[in-house]
Amino acid sequence: MNNGDSDIDPTTNALITDENLISQLNAWFDQVVYGETSQNLGTFLGMDVAKLINVFQKYTSLKIMGLNFVSMANNALVAELQQAEEAIAGQYVSVESYTRATSHYVSDIPNILADVGARKKTSLTNLLNEKFGVFTDFSEGSMLENTRFKKLCNTSTLYFTTNLGEHEAQSRFLQACLMEKRALDKNGNDIGSMFDFFSAENGKLVFDKEHRVANFSNSEQIAFGQKVTAILRKQHGNYATYSKPELEQTGYGKLLLNFRKWIYPTFKRRFSKEYYDEYGQTFGKGFYIDGSQFYYNKVMSFFERMSDEAKALEYAEKADWDTMTDDEKANVKRFTTEISVFFASLAMQALIAAALEGYDDKDDFEYMVLSHLDYQVYRLSTDISFYFNPSSFLKIVQSPIPSSSVIKSWSNFLDSMLHPTEKFEKGDWKGEYKIKKRAIDLLPIVRQIYRLRNIDDEKQLLSIV
Repeated sequence: MNNGDSDIDPTTNALITDENLISQLNAWFDQVVYGETSQNLGTFLGMDVAKLINVFQKYTSLKIMGLNFVSMANNALVAELQQAEEAIAGQYVSVESYTRATSHYVSDIPNILADVGARKKTSLTNLLNEKFGVFTDFSEGSMLENTRFKKLCNTSTLYFTTNLGEHEAQSRFLQACLMEKRALDKNGNDIGSMFDFFSAENGKLVFDKEHRVANFSNSEQIAFGQKVTAILRKQHGNYATYSKPELEQTGYGKLLLNFRKWIYPTFKRRFSKEYYDEYGQTFGKGFYIDGSQFYYNKVMSFFERMSDEAKALEYAEKADWDTMTDDEKANVKRFTTEISVFFASLAMQALIAAALEGYDDKDDFEYMVLSHLDYQVYRLSTDISFYFNPSSFLKIVQSPIPSSSVIKSWSNFLDSMLHPTEKFEKGDWKGEYKIKKRAIDLLPIVRQIYRLRNIDDEKQLLSIV
């Protein structure tokens, strides 16, 4: 049975193997099909270790993301940048379709809000999301909570600041993709965008009521939804339950991957060699690779003209727009958009910093607004340079395990209990007892209120590395 040998269990007729592939497949079935999301980790002082880790993970999530308006703005900015890149690239959606999708989403907001806490969705936006399985990480609690009040009282409601940004970004992208896809009749005639054939009637999603569309069967709709979710995973990270790795089945693995599921897909989107995405049925390549190569060849062709015409021509041919593939052109546009926004954010930081110097009163409302804008622009530039600046990488990923920040908060609080009379000697908390602030740091919702008040501290903490 060693070295990959396999056999049949005489009692169960099941395949026995020590291959890693079979182990991973079994782990996937355990999590996704049978709902066994945690392995048995034994007990500690009579308490189930797996359950303890699960409670700690929920506390960590609530503390970091519960009613986190600062992160809500940051997530919305980053998501908007990713999808603006796709619209400008024009490979999957266009600027026109994305703009139209935004307009429709805004007009559908009253219906979307009416769905909050409701067991049954009625807005066209939410019905489309359910139909195509786009919003894979959205949860509003158990279906057993069969009243609107019970659903609204669930702790998941406290994550609306996170869900809101994800909902509006991914919903609009789905709608833009549907608007981009053309509907054909049985004679092959273009009869409009596919989006125009969907409607919400009496709380149900209705497609092609007059039976005019001939190119969007059930199987084609499934393939379409898979392609859209594959594109969204590249932009925002992979949070789908059916994509959980075996590592997540261990409590320690959950702590390690918490808030980190976006790193691998987004790095792959920028730096990978050409690959085929089986789920999305598309070829992909890192747009940083195509973009940097394009501009490198352009620059080198210019300078080589002075010394070597043959080499200059060789570089020029590599950067010839007319001979590039559509995928390469799209990647160059993505790269150009992201780098342009990065330099624009640096310029905005300089302008905001100059404006902030004119304020003496930090409690002034205008100063607070500018400070929040300053933080968001600074954070956006850090999020972009995360992929090519080691310092920015360390600022965002300050520790391998996100939960370590919670452990540090508890450590600081316990230390303050040993020195309860110590006070801060400088900063916004000057003269206040340290134990007071340490206790506030442990309270999920209260902590976010103080973050809004002291946004300057957030930027300083992000600037330490």
